[in-house]
Amino acid sequence: KATPQTPLARLLFDNKAVEHGFTRRVPVSVYPGCTVDKLLEEIAKEAATQIMGGQRNKWTIQEALRALGSTKYLILVDGIETCQLLDSLTEAIPDKSKGSRFLLTTRNANIVARQPGTRSFVYHLQLLDDENSWRLQKKLWPNAGACHWKY
Repeated sequence: KATPQTPLARLLFDNKAVEHGFTRRVPVSVYPGCTVDKLLEEIAKEAATQIMGGQRNKWTIQEALRALGSTKYLILVDGIETCQLLDSLTEAIPDKSKGSRFLLTTRNANIVARQPGTRSFVYHLQLLDDENSWRLQKKLWPNAGACHWKY
């Protein structure tokens, strides 16, 4: 099962209000060399598992995506890199409930800006200054500054 790798995406995806707002939540990560077909297969497998449980292998990818499209879903696509990939996903997965969403993480904000007829919100992460970077590093690795070297 794919899990979101971006901390902010994980925080949003696992939020209780978000969890209760969607019938199905499907996380997938885009990896180097990932194709549209592979990504759709991962989404379909997770959707079929959530919907059918142990009988998920009886469904084709198209059947699983159609079933997912009839629910209110949230699909997290972590690390999306191209508009074409997003276009292919939105074409392959119908939104029959009119409340479904894609949550994307990307280094290229133009991907969502180029989606005609959709409302989108882009949150630009800001780099931390040196002081806040050091605080975060100490919080994540409290013993990092306690290294002693013997010669």
